[in-house]
Amino acid sequence: MISNELQRIEIEAMGLASSKTELAEKLKAIEKPLTIEELQRILNTTIKSDSANKVITFLGMLLTYTDCEQINLGFLAESSTGKSYIPLEISWYFPSEDVMKLGYASPTAFFHDWGKIQTLENFEGLKETKIFVDLANKILIFLDMPHPGLLERLRPLLSHDEREIEVRITDRTQKYGMKTKTVIVRGFPTVVFCSANEGLNEQEQTRLLLLSPEKTQEKLWEALLLKLEREGDRQAFNRYMESEPSRCFLRARVQAIKSANIKHIVIPEDLRKEILKRFMEGRKWLQPRHLRDISRLLGLIKAHALLNLWHRERHGDTITASMEDVEAGFKLYESVAEANELGIAPELLEVYKAIQEDDKEDGYTISEFQQLYMRTFHKPIGYDKARKMLVTLASAGLLTEDVDSKDKRRTRYLRLGVKANFHGPSSLCTLVNTSNDVENEEGGFKAEIEKEPQNNWIEGAGKSPLFYSHPKSQISHGEPELFEGAVKPLGPSESAEKCELCGLWAVEWKVYFGGRWLKRCGQCLERMKASGLRLHYLPLTEGETNNET
Repeated sequence: MISNELQRIEIEAMGLASSKTELAEKLKAIEKPLTIEELQRILNTTIKSDSANKVITFLGMLLTYTDCEQINLGFLAESSTGKSYIPLEISWYFPSEDVMKLGYASPTAFFHDWGKIQTLENFEGLKETKIFVDLANKILIFLDMPHPGLLERLRPLLSHDEREIEVRITDRTQKYGMKTKTVIVRGFPTVVFCSANEGLNEQEQTRLLLLSPEKTQEKLWEALLLKLEREGDRQAFNRYMESEPSRCFLRARVQAIKSANIKHIVIPEDLRKEILKRFMEGRKWLQPRHLRDISRLLGLIKAHALLNLWHRERHGDTITASMEDVEAGFKLYESVAEANELGIAPELLEVYKAIQEDDKEDGYTISEFQQLYMRTFHKPIGYDKARKMLVTLASAGLLTEDVDSKDKRRTRYLRLGVKANFHGPSSLCTLVNTSNDVENEEGGFKAEIEKEPQNNWIEGAGKSPLFYSHPKSQISHGEPELFEGAVKPLGPSESAEKCELCGLWAVEWKVYFGGRWLKRCGQCLERMKASGLRLHYLPLTEGETNNET
């Protein structure tokens, strides 16, 4: 039932009915089941195409009203694609007091503007002034990438390390000069970043669900028509959108969900086993970032359950998810999983697919890549932008840099063998591998997943959680023959020049790809492993040592 708080909402503000009786009837209709497709049609009134992006953004913001299920979103794309338009339009459906919009903020400005100063007395009787910033159940939208220092200070908050985080900042005062201040940040917000910088720091990337607006001709045509309607008569357009029945219905439903005060969403044990089985399909080797990816998948499942809370089993402030929620969550997650698990924006994944489809064996110089981009996306790209894209793909382990054999002054970018999925919703890249044991490994791993879980009792937990054997190691030790992905340490007689890829650290390893040895530092080798490449350490030969711990 709708709470008394919602029933007291002004009829005029809701725009749903002309009388309280009619309003009461329509408020009951708010509780009807709502599918992903119906949600897409409602959001389509002002956001054309971008079906997965707008639904994921809406559900992510809806999780704001839970206790600790919030997820963070990052819209990364070039300018004029609508990366800030989507979260801004969706924020209309949420109460204005729950939405915080920032164009730019330095660390000190953010804490001062949104914080409240309180003077406390410690155990020694001394008074201490602290700034308290309450972000619980808030939607925080950064319309542009904030100051890097602010991102660094918010990292523990984005990863939900602690509900209350203490931050020390320095501030200049007129009387005392530089002074240290203590800031207490409370609660878990839903954070949305919008930026044209596709080469985010890895620590930020793994904390965000990366999205990119579509750039299809169909979407651009529909957006063009919508813009003509909006800017042709702004007042008439705004009046219509404020009173459009489906938009008002969804806005009232959000208010009803907030008033329901659901704090926890439980996924039953049988569904958890099914989620694990489906998540591991196509993933032969687990990566550390998968621990955060599975949390985003679970967040989408729980958000769908929250959207239909009146049709889920409820006990107090807790509801239970159903199989319908699992299906909806996987459908949404798989549409963006491939790019996220590669550590790049979906827009950049489309660029890599164009490189893969062109399949140029000797790679690309920057000018050749500019020509490919023009042929594929029908727009020119500047030299600096093209270079940044190639460097970002190389840092993600999808490309490698090499010196042009004809002109040593030029750099060529070659593929490393990671194959992107062109068909289906896609969830993960796979390595092109010709070894005969791939099918056996995959079949054996699936058999392990389908085994019954062990009933390991945890003292004090009150139930038996699921335990599965760890999948096969990502690194295996092969025979001393040369094959794709072979790894060996740099020999004692070889010079330890700088890494060919990053150019920052000394070479420690050699990786065999494309019929030749590539020299890599330890950090670049770790990035290659994190991208999903299967590497084999060759046994050490006489005279070689391995100091790796």
